[in-house]
Amino acid sequence: MAAADVENGDHAAGIFVFTATTLLVFWLAHVYSGLLGDWADKGQSPDGASIVRSLKFEFPIFSAPMLPISILFLGWLDVISDHESINAALGLCVAELGLTAWFASRRGGASLGWATLAVLVSLSFGVGIIALKSILHG
Repeated sequence: MAAADVENGDHAAGIFVFTATTLLVFWLAHVYSGLLGDWADKGQSPDGASIVRSLKFEFPIFSAPMLPISILFLGWLDVISDHESINAALGLCVAELGLTAWFASRRGGASLGWATLAVLVSLSFGVGIIALKSILHG
């Protein structure tokens, strides 16, 4: 998403397809690697139950970015412009970085100060990606 450039022909539809496909592949790769790891480490060969467990355990990799993906889909349907769709989806991704840092750090017992620092570090990654996009696409 960050590398998208509407002025050079990128469209929400294409970004939606590439992003959704990438998420699907990452999700299945994590499932597969987890199953292989259990097989190698514990001698537990994959069976139907372990596959279903792994699919469920790794599902957040696929499901977490559904709101930004949905925004891209709205751009594909021309409910909003490609430019608005891509920028809104990218903004939501950055917001999700911050929220994930907040909830993960607080769940881990971090103080408000450390949780705030975790959010700022996460947001800096997102802002850094956006800055690189601006530099690359001028």
